[in-house]
Amino acid sequence: MKKVLATVLALVMALGLTTAAWADDEVAEITKNGATTKYATLAEAITAVSDGDTIVLQQDVTLTNALKIEKTGVAFTIDLGKKTLTGRVNIMSGTVTITNGKVVGDQPLNVYGSATSAANFSVLNIENDVVVNEKGDDKNSAVIFDCLNEAGKNSKVGYGAVINISGTVYGTVFVSGNLGNDGQYTDAMRDSNIINVKNGAVIYTTADQGIAMNGAAVVNIENGASVTGREAVGVKRGALNVNGGTLTAVGNKVEPVQGNTNGTEKSGAAISVTNTYNGHGNITVNVNGGTITSTNNDAIYKGVTTGENFTTAPTFGVAGGTFSSDVSNFVDSAPVAEKKDGNYVVGASAIVAAANADGAITIVKSNNVALDGINSNVTVTAKENAGTVKVNGNTVTAGTSYTVPSRYYYYPTTDTKADGTKGSPKTFDAGIALYVGMALTSVTGMAWTAKKRED
Repeated sequence: MKKVLATVLALVMALGLTTAAWADDEVAEITKNGATTKYATLAEAITAVSDGDTIVLQQDVTLTNALKIEKTGVAFTIDLGKKTLTGRVNIMSGTVTITNGKVVGDQPLNVYGSATSAANFSVLNIENDVVVNEKGDDKNSAVIFDCLNEAGKNSKVGYGAVINISGTVYGTVFVSGNLGNDGQYTDAMRDSNIINVKNGAVIYTTADQGIAMNGAAVVNIENGASVTGREAVGVKRGALNVNGGTLTAVGNKVEPVQGNTNGTEKSGAAISVTNTYNGHGNITVNVNGGTITSTNNDAIYKGVTTGENFTTAPTFGVAGGTFSSDVSNFVDSAPVAEKKDGNYVVGASAIVAAANADGAITIVKSNNVALDGINSNVTVTAKENAGTVKVNGNTVTAGTSYTVPSRYYYYPTTDTKADGTKGSPKTFDAGIALYVGMALTSVTGMAWTAKKRED
Protein backbone atom coordinates (compact mmCIF):
# COMPACT_ATOMS: atom_id res chain seq x y z
CA MET A 1 0.00 0.00 0.00
CA LYS A 2 2.84 2.34 0.83
CA LYS A 3 4.41 1.67 -2.56
CA VAL A 4 1.14 2.50 -4.34
CA LEU A 5 0.77 5.72 -2.37
CA ALA A 6 4.34 6.72 -3.13
CA THR A 7 3.79 6.05 -6.82
CA VAL A 8 0.61 8.19 -6.88
CA LEU A 9 2.39 11.04 -5.08
CA ALA A 10 5.27 10.86 -7.58
CA LEU A 11 2.85 11.02 -10.50
CA VAL A 12 1.06 14.01 -8.96
CA MET A 13 4.36 15.83 -8.46
CA ALA A 14 5.47 15.06 -11.99
CA LEU A 15 2.15 16.28 -13.38
CA GLY A 16 2.51 19.46 -11.36
CA LEU A 17 5.99 20.08 -12.67
CA THR A 18 4.84 19.42 -16.24
CA THR A 19 1.94 21.84 -15.82
CA ALA A 20 4.33 24.49 -14.47
CA ALA A 21 6.59 23.96 -17.47
CA TRP A 22 3.65 24.33 -19.81
CA ALA A 23 2.63 27.51 -18.00
CA ASP A 24 6.15 28.91 -18.40
CA ASP A 25 5.91 28.31 -22.13
CA GLU A 26 2.60 30.14 -22.48
CA VAL A 27 3.60 33.47 -24.04
CA ALA A 28 0.24 34.70 -25.26
CA GLU A 29 -3.43 33.82 -25.30
CA ILE A 30 -6.56 34.68 -27.27
CA THR A 31 -10.01 34.43 -25.76
CA LYS A 32 -12.92 34.02 -28.18
CA ASN A 33 -16.52 33.04 -27.47
CA GLY A 34 -15.61 32.21 -23.89
CA ALA A 35 -12.81 29.83 -24.85
CA THR A 36 -9.14 30.72 -24.26
CA THR A 37 -6.39 29.37 -26.50
CA LYS A 38 -2.78 29.61 -25.32
CA TYR A 39 0.27 29.99 -27.57
CA ALA A 40 3.93 29.23 -26.98
CA THR A 41 5.12 32.15 -29.13
CA LEU A 42 3.76 35.51 -30.13
CA ALA A 43 4.28 34.56 -33.77
CA GLU A 44 1.89 31.62 -33.35
CA ALA A 45 -0.72 33.90 -31.82
CA ILE A 46 -0.33 36.36 -34.73
CA THR A 47 -0.87 33.53 -37.22
CA ALA A 48 -4.08 32.46 -35.43
CA VAL A 49 -5.54 35.91 -34.76
CA SER A 50 -8.78 36.96 -36.49
CA ASP A 51 -10.46 40.28 -37.08
CA GLY A 52 -11.49 41.86 -33.77
CA ASP A 53 -9.41 39.51 -31.61
CA THR A 54 -7.12 40.53 -28.74
CA ILE A 55 -3.81 38.82 -28.04
CA VAL A 56 -2.82 39.13 -24.37
CA LEU A 57 0.81 38.61 -23.37
CA GLN A 58 1.36 36.39 -20.33
CA GLN A 59 5.01 37.28 -19.80
CA ASP A 60 7.78 39.54 -21.10
CA VAL A 61 8.68 38.61 -24.67
CA THR A 62 12.04 38.98 -26.40
CA LEU A 63 11.99 38.38 -30.14
CA THR A 64 15.04 36.62 -31.57
CA ASN A 65 14.01 37.59 -35.12
CA ALA A 66 11.85 40.38 -36.52
CA LEU A 67 8.14 39.59 -36.12
CA LYS A 68 6.42 40.01 -39.49
CA ILE A 69 2.69 40.77 -39.44
CA GLU A 70 0.81 40.22 -42.70
CA LYS A 71 -2.92 40.33 -41.95
CA THR A 72 -4.51 42.20 -44.84
CA GLY A 73 -7.97 43.46 -43.91
CA VAL A 74 -7.64 42.22 -40.32
CA ALA A 75 -7.74 44.55 -37.30
CA PHE A 76 -6.62 43.17 -33.93
CA THR A 77 -5.11 44.25 -30.61
CA ILE A 78 -1.94 43.22 -28.80
CA ASP A 79 -2.54 43.76 -25.08
CA LEU A 80 0.93 43.74 -23.56
CA GLY A 81 -0.58 42.92 -20.16
CA LYS A 82 1.76 45.42 -18.48
CA LYS A 83 4.65 43.38 -19.86
CA THR A 84 7.59 44.37 -22.10
CA LEU A 85 7.95 43.37 -25.75
CA THR A 86 11.59 43.55 -26.88
CA GLY A 87 12.63 43.30 -30.51
CA ARG A 88 11.44 44.43 -33.92
CA VAL A 89 7.88 44.25 -35.25
CA ASN A 90 7.28 44.77 -38.99
CA ILE A 91 3.66 45.46 -39.94
CA MET A 92 3.34 44.59 -43.62
CA SER A 93 -0.48 44.78 -43.75
CA GLY A 94 -3.46 44.92 -41.41
CA THR A 95 -4.35 47.14 -38.43
CA VAL A 96 -2.49 46.52 -35.17
CA THR A 97 -3.39 48.27 -31.91
CA ILE A 98 -0.82 48.02 -29.11
CA THR A 99 -1.93 48.73 -25.57
CA ASN A 100 -1.04 48.35 -21.87
CA GLY A 101 2.73 47.96 -21.67
CA LYS A 102 6.18 48.74 -23.04
CA VAL A 103 7.91 48.13 -26.36
CA VAL A 104 11.70 48.44 -26.53
CA GLY A 105 14.41 47.87 -29.09
CA ASP A 106 16.35 49.40 -31.95
CA GLN A 107 13.65 50.53 -34.38
CA PRO A 108 11.03 48.30 -32.73
CA LEU A 109 7.90 49.39 -34.65
CA ASN A 110 7.86 49.56 -38.45
CA VAL A 111 4.96 50.05 -40.84
CA TYR A 112 5.26 49.25 -44.56
CA GLY A 113 3.10 50.61 -47.36
CA SER A 114 1.37 48.90 -50.26
CA ALA A 115 2.89 48.62 -53.73
CA THR A 116 -0.32 50.00 -55.24
CA SER A 117 -2.63 52.84 -54.28
CA ALA A 118 -4.43 52.03 -51.01
CA ALA A 119 -5.74 53.74 -47.89
CA ASN A 120 -5.06 52.34 -44.38
CA PHE A 121 -3.23 49.35 -45.79
CA SER A 122 -0.92 48.97 -42.77
CA VAL A 123 -1.96 50.76 -39.58
CA LEU A 124 -0.25 50.95 -36.18
CA ASN A 125 -2.12 52.39 -33.19
CA ILE A 126 0.06 53.19 -30.16
CA GLU A 127 -2.42 53.67 -27.31
CA ASN A 128 -2.06 56.11 -24.41
CA ASP A 129 -0.91 53.42 -21.94
CA VAL A 130 2.05 52.38 -24.10
CA VAL A 131 5.66 53.53 -23.74
CA VAL A 132 8.09 52.91 -26.60
CA ASN A 133 11.74 52.70 -25.49
CA GLU A 134 13.31 54.40 -22.48
CA LYS A 135 14.05 58.07 -21.96
CA GLY A 136 17.54 58.63 -23.29
CA ASP A 137 17.24 55.87 -25.91
CA ASP A 138 17.75 58.14 -28.89
CA LYS A 139 16.81 55.64 -31.58
CA ASN A 140 14.36 55.44 -34.45
CA SER A 141 11.38 54.13 -32.50
CA ALA A 142 8.51 54.12 -35.01
CA VAL A 143 9.06 54.20 -38.76
CA ILE A 144 6.99 54.38 -41.96
CA PHE A 145 8.64 52.55 -44.86
CA ASP A 146 7.97 52.03 -48.52
CA CYS A 147 6.86 48.66 -49.83
CA LEU A 148 9.49 45.95 -50.13
CA ASN A 149 9.87 44.40 -53.57
CA GLU A 150 10.10 40.67 -54.28
CA ALA A 151 13.80 40.72 -53.55
CA GLY A 152 13.12 42.25 -50.15
CA LYS A 153 14.58 45.60 -51.18
CA ASN A 154 13.02 49.05 -50.81
CA SER A 155 10.88 49.81 -53.84
CA LYS A 156 10.66 53.59 -53.13
CA VAL A 157 6.90 53.25 -53.58
CA GLY A 158 4.40 52.92 -50.75
CA TYR A 159 0.76 53.70 -50.01
CA GLY A 160 -1.50 53.50 -46.98
CA ALA A 161 1.03 53.26 -44.12
CA VAL A 162 -0.44 54.95 -41.01
CA ILE A 163 0.81 55.47 -37.45
CA ASN A 164 -1.55 56.88 -34.80
CA ILE A 165 0.29 57.88 -31.62
CA SER A 166 -1.55 58.45 -28.34
CA GLY A 167 1.15 57.12 -25.99
CA THR A 168 4.77 58.03 -25.23
CA VAL A 169 7.57 57.48 -27.71
CA TYR A 170 11.18 58.05 -26.67
CA GLY A 171 13.29 58.44 -29.79
CA THR A 172 12.50 59.54 -33.34
CA VAL A 173 9.32 58.92 -35.32
CA PHE A 174 10.69 58.56 -38.81
CA VAL A 175 9.39 58.62 -42.40
CA SER A 176 11.86 56.81 -44.61
CA GLY A 177 13.45 58.91 -47.33
CA ASN A 178 12.93 56.01 -49.71
CA LEU A 179 9.23 56.86 -49.84
CA GLY A 180 8.83 58.76 -53.10
CA ASN A 181 12.52 58.94 -53.89
CA ASP A 182 14.16 58.84 -57.34
CA GLY A 183 11.17 60.25 -59.19
CA GLN A 184 8.57 57.95 -57.62
CA TYR A 185 6.91 60.74 -55.62
CA THR A 186 3.24 61.64 -56.14
CA ASP A 187 0.87 63.74 -54.05
CA ALA A 188 -1.44 60.71 -53.84
CA MET A 189 1.36 58.70 -52.28
CA ARG A 190 2.09 61.48 -49.79
CA ASP A 191 -1.55 61.87 -48.77
CA SER A 192 -2.03 58.13 -48.09
CA ASN A 193 0.90 57.79 -45.68
CA ILE A 194 -0.04 59.48 -42.41
CA ILE A 195 1.28 60.03 -38.90
CA ASN A 196 -1.26 61.39 -36.41
CA VAL A 197 0.19 62.68 -33.13
CA LYS A 198 -2.87 62.84 -30.93
CA ASN A 199 -3.95 64.72 -27.81
CA GLY A 200 -1.83 63.51 -24.88
CA ALA A 201 0.86 61.93 -27.05
CA VAL A 202 4.52 62.55 -26.19
CA ILE A 203 7.48 62.21 -28.56
CA TYR A 204 10.79 62.95 -26.86
CA THR A 205 14.46 62.86 -27.81
CA THR A 206 17.34 65.29 -27.42
CA ALA A 207 19.91 63.76 -29.78
CA ASP A 208 17.88 63.72 -32.99
CA GLN A 209 14.68 65.06 -34.52
CA GLY A 210 11.43 64.28 -32.74
CA ILE A 211 9.74 63.65 -36.09
CA ALA A 212 11.87 63.24 -39.21
CA MET A 213 9.84 63.74 -42.39
CA ASN A 214 12.25 62.46 -45.03
CA GLY A 215 9.67 60.70 -47.19
CA ALA A 216 6.29 61.22 -48.82
CA ALA A 217 3.82 61.45 -45.92
CA VAL A 218 1.48 63.75 -44.01
CA VAL A 219 2.10 64.49 -40.32
CA ASN A 220 -0.77 65.90 -38.24
CA ILE A 221 -0.08 67.22 -34.73
CA GLU A 222 -3.15 67.75 -32.57
CA ASN A 223 -3.77 70.10 -29.68
CA GLY A 224 -2.46 68.56 -26.45
CA ALA A 225 0.41 66.69 -28.12
CA SER A 226 4.05 67.28 -27.20
CA VAL A 227 7.06 66.85 -29.52
CA THR A 228 10.60 67.54 -28.32
CA GLY A 229 13.82 66.97 -30.21
CA ARG A 230 17.08 68.43 -31.39
CA GLU A 231 14.64 69.80 -33.95
CA ALA A 232 11.03 69.08 -33.03
CA VAL A 233 10.09 68.34 -36.65
CA GLY A 234 12.41 68.16 -39.63
CA VAL A 235 10.69 68.45 -43.02
CA LYS A 236 12.48 67.32 -46.17
CA ARG A 237 9.41 66.04 -48.03
CA GLY A 238 5.65 65.86 -47.41
CA ALA A 239 3.05 67.92 -45.54
CA LEU A 240 3.11 69.03 -41.90
CA ASN A 241 -0.09 70.24 -40.23
CA VAL A 242 0.22 71.65 -36.71
CA ASN A 243 -3.20 72.27 -35.17
CA GLY A 244 -2.00 72.74 -31.60
CA GLY A 245 0.28 71.14 -29.05
CA THR A 246 3.83 71.98 -28.01
CA LEU A 247 6.84 71.70 -30.31
CA THR A 248 10.22 72.27 -28.66
CA ALA A 249 13.73 72.23 -30.15
CA VAL A 250 16.69 71.88 -27.78
CA GLY A 251 19.56 71.46 -30.26
CA ASN A 252 22.34 73.92 -30.89
CA LYS A 253 21.96 76.48 -33.65
CA VAL A 254 23.75 75.35 -36.81
CA GLU A 255 24.60 77.94 -39.42
CA PRO A 256 25.03 77.33 -42.23
CA VAL A 257 23.06 74.09 -42.24
CA GLN A 258 24.96 71.27 -43.91
CA GLY A 259 23.19 68.95 -46.34
CA ASN A 260 22.71 65.28 -45.53
CA THR A 261 21.70 63.03 -48.43
CA ASN A 262 21.26 60.06 -46.09
CA GLY A 263 19.25 61.49 -43.23
CA THR A 264 18.24 64.72 -41.52
CA GLU A 265 19.96 68.08 -41.17
CA LYS A 266 20.86 69.81 -37.93
CA SER A 267 19.57 73.35 -37.50
CA GLY A 268 18.27 73.66 -33.94
CA ALA A 269 14.93 75.08 -35.12
CA ALA A 270 11.59 73.77 -33.88
CA ILE A 271 10.23 73.33 -37.41
CA SER A 272 13.20 72.82 -39.70
CA VAL A 273 12.56 72.84 -43.45
CA THR A 274 15.73 71.89 -45.25
CA ASN A 275 14.74 71.28 -48.86
CA THR A 276 13.21 68.36 -50.67
CA TYR A 277 15.05 65.13 -50.02
CA ASN A 278 17.28 64.32 -53.00
CA GLY A 279 15.28 66.79 -55.07
CA HIS A 280 12.04 64.76 -55.25
CA GLY A 281 8.64 65.88 -53.97
CA ASN A 282 6.99 68.93 -52.47
CA ILE A 283 6.86 70.47 -48.98
CA THR A 284 3.86 72.05 -47.27
CA VAL A 285 3.82 73.43 -43.71
CA ASN A 286 0.58 74.62 -42.09
CA VAL A 287 0.45 75.92 -38.52
CA ASN A 288 -2.96 76.79 -37.09
CA GLY A 289 -2.11 76.79 -33.40
CA GLY A 290 0.20 75.51 -30.70
CA THR A 291 3.38 76.69 -29.00
CA ILE A 292 6.46 76.47 -31.21
CA THR A 293 9.72 77.09 -29.35
CA SER A 294 13.43 76.79 -30.09
CA THR A 295 16.00 77.16 -27.33
CA ASN A 296 18.85 78.23 -29.62
CA ASN A 297 17.47 79.02 -33.08
CA ASP A 298 14.33 80.32 -34.77
CA ALA A 299 10.94 78.70 -34.25
CA ILE A 300 10.73 78.05 -38.01
CA TYR A 301 13.73 77.69 -40.29
CA LYS A 302 13.80 77.33 -44.07
CA GLY A 303 17.02 76.88 -45.93
CA VAL A 304 18.66 75.24 -48.93
CA THR A 305 21.56 73.16 -47.73
CA THR A 306 24.84 72.35 -49.39
CA GLY A 307 24.49 69.81 -52.19
CA GLU A 308 20.67 69.87 -52.40
CA ASN A 309 17.97 72.10 -53.85
CA PHE A 310 14.24 72.62 -53.51
CA THR A 311 12.37 70.97 -56.37
CA THR A 312 9.68 73.59 -55.85
CA ALA A 313 9.53 76.29 -53.19
CA PRO A 314 7.97 75.07 -49.91
CA THR A 315 4.47 76.35 -49.16
CA PHE A 316 3.85 77.87 -45.73
CA GLY A 317 0.48 78.66 -44.18
CA VAL A 318 0.99 79.99 -40.65
CA ALA A 319 -2.38 81.23 -39.37
CA GLY A 320 -2.12 80.84 -35.59
CA GLY A 321 0.07 79.88 -32.66
CA THR A 322 2.71 81.22 -30.29
CA PHE A 323 6.35 81.29 -31.40
CA SER A 324 9.74 81.99 -29.84
CA SER A 325 10.79 84.12 -32.83
CA ASP A 326 9.25 86.33 -35.49
CA VAL A 327 7.48 84.21 -38.12
CA SER A 328 6.20 87.07 -40.28
CA ASN A 329 7.98 85.72 -43.36
CA PHE A 330 5.89 82.54 -43.17
CA VAL A 331 2.54 84.29 -42.62
CA ASP A 332 0.29 85.23 -45.52
CA SER A 333 -2.87 86.99 -44.32
CA ALA A 334 -2.93 86.80 -40.51
CA PRO A 335 -1.57 89.53 -38.20
CA VAL A 336 1.62 88.95 -36.18
CA ALA A 337 2.49 90.62 -32.88
CA GLU A 338 5.29 90.56 -30.33
CA LYS A 339 4.40 90.04 -26.68
CA LYS A 340 6.11 91.69 -23.73
CA ASP A 341 8.04 88.45 -23.03
CA GLY A 342 9.55 88.44 -26.52
CA ASN A 343 7.39 85.64 -27.91
CA TYR A 344 5.22 86.16 -30.97
CA VAL A 345 1.54 85.41 -31.52
CA VAL A 346 -0.35 85.00 -34.79
CA GLY A 347 -4.04 85.70 -35.32
CA ALA A 348 -6.38 88.49 -34.23
CA SER A 349 -7.98 86.67 -31.29
CA ALA A 350 -4.59 85.57 -29.94
CA ILE A 351 -3.27 89.13 -30.22
CA VAL A 352 -6.27 90.59 -28.36
CA ALA A 353 -5.91 88.00 -25.58
CA ALA A 354 -2.16 88.65 -25.25
CA ALA A 355 -2.63 92.43 -25.24
CA ASN A 356 -5.26 92.30 -22.51
CA ALA A 357 -3.17 89.89 -20.44
CA ASP A 358 0.08 91.91 -20.71
CA GLY A 359 -1.28 95.47 -20.95
CA ALA A 360 0.64 96.06 -24.17
CA ILE A 361 1.35 94.49 -27.57
CA THR A 362 3.54 95.35 -30.58
CA ILE A 363 2.23 94.68 -34.08
CA VAL A 364 4.98 93.56 -36.44
CA LYS A 365 2.74 92.61 -39.38
CA SER A 366 -0.82 93.92 -39.38
CA ASN A 367 -2.34 92.68 -42.64
CA ASN A 368 -4.84 95.51 -41.99
CA VAL A 369 -6.33 93.73 -39.01
CA ALA A 370 -9.10 95.23 -36.85
CA LEU A 371 -8.57 94.43 -33.17
CA ASP A 372 -11.81 94.76 -31.22
CA GLY A 373 -12.20 94.19 -27.51
CA ILE A 374 -8.88 95.70 -26.38
CA ASN A 375 -9.24 96.74 -22.72
CA SER A 376 -8.83 100.22 -21.28
CA ASN A 377 -5.24 101.42 -20.64
CA VAL A 378 -3.76 98.80 -23.01
CA THR A 379 -1.11 100.19 -25.38
CA VAL A 380 -0.91 98.94 -28.95
CA THR A 381 2.24 99.82 -30.92
CA ALA A 382 2.59 99.33 -34.67
CA LYS A 383 6.20 98.84 -35.73
CA GLU A 384 7.67 100.63 -38.73
CA ASN A 385 6.53 98.85 -41.90
CA ALA A 386 3.98 96.88 -39.89
CA GLY A 387 1.06 98.42 -41.76
CA THR A 388 -2.11 99.97 -40.40
CA VAL A 389 -4.13 98.42 -37.59
CA LYS A 390 -7.46 99.43 -36.06
CA VAL A 391 -7.93 99.22 -32.30
CA ASN A 392 -11.54 99.42 -31.14
CA GLY A 393 -12.25 101.41 -34.29
CA ASN A 394 -9.25 103.77 -33.93
CA THR A 395 -6.61 103.75 -36.66
CA VAL A 396 -3.01 103.16 -35.57
CA THR A 397 -0.49 103.80 -38.32
CA ALA A 398 2.94 102.19 -38.63
CA GLY A 399 5.50 103.66 -36.26
CA THR A 400 2.94 104.96 -33.75
CA SER A 401 1.29 103.81 -30.53
CA TYR A 402 -2.24 104.07 -29.17
CA THR A 403 -3.39 103.61 -25.59
CA VAL A 404 -7.02 102.78 -25.09
CA PRO A 405 -8.46 105.49 -22.81
CA SER A 406 -9.98 104.57 -19.47
CA ARG A 407 -13.29 106.12 -20.68
CA TYR A 408 -14.20 105.98 -24.33
CA TYR A 409 -17.26 105.96 -26.57
CA TYR A 410 -18.16 103.02 -28.77
CA TYR A 411 -19.26 105.25 -31.66
CA PRO A 412 -22.74 103.80 -32.21
CA THR A 413 -25.20 105.16 -34.78
CA THR A 414 -27.07 108.37 -33.97
CA ASP A 415 -30.85 108.67 -33.85
CA THR A 416 -32.72 110.43 -36.66
CA LYS A 417 -35.36 113.07 -35.78
CA ALA A 418 -38.64 113.56 -37.59
CA ASP A 419 -37.23 116.57 -39.50
CA GLY A 420 -34.38 114.42 -40.82
CA THR A 421 -31.66 115.93 -38.64
CA LYS A 422 -29.29 113.78 -36.65
CA GLY A 423 -29.42 113.67 -32.89
CA SER A 424 -26.63 113.02 -30.43
CA PRO A 425 -24.83 109.67 -30.38
CA LYS A 426 -26.31 107.15 -27.99
CA THR A 427 -23.31 106.76 -25.72
CA PHE A 428 -22.76 105.07 -22.43
CA ASP A 429 -20.19 105.81 -19.74
CA ALA A 430 -19.78 103.13 -17.08
CA GLY A 431 -18.37 105.62 -14.56
CA ILE A 432 -21.28 108.03 -14.89
CA ALA A 433 -23.75 105.18 -14.66
CA LEU A 434 -22.14 103.96 -11.46
CA TYR A 435 -22.18 107.50 -10.00
CA VAL A 436 -25.87 107.95 -10.84
CA GLY A 437 -26.69 104.56 -9.36
CA MET A 438 -24.91 105.38 -6.11
CA ALA A 439 -26.64 108.75 -5.93
CA LEU A 440 -30.07 107.19 -6.40
CA THR A 441 -29.27 104.61 -3.74
CA SER A 442 -28.19 107.35 -1.34
CA VAL A 443 -31.36 109.41 -1.93
CA THR A 444 -33.54 106.34 -1.53
CA GLY A 445 -31.76 105.49 1.71
CA MET A 446 -32.26 109.00 3.08
CA ALA A 447 -35.95 108.94 2.22
CA TRP A 448 -36.43 105.58 3.93
CA THR A 449 -34.64 106.81 7.07
CA ALA A 450 -36.81 109.93 7.20
CA LYS A 451 -39.93 107.83 6.86
CA LYS A 452 -38.83 105.63 9.76
CA ARG A 453 -38.30 108.65 11.95
CA GLU A 454 -41.83 109.88 11.15
CA ASP A 455 -43.22 106.52 12.16
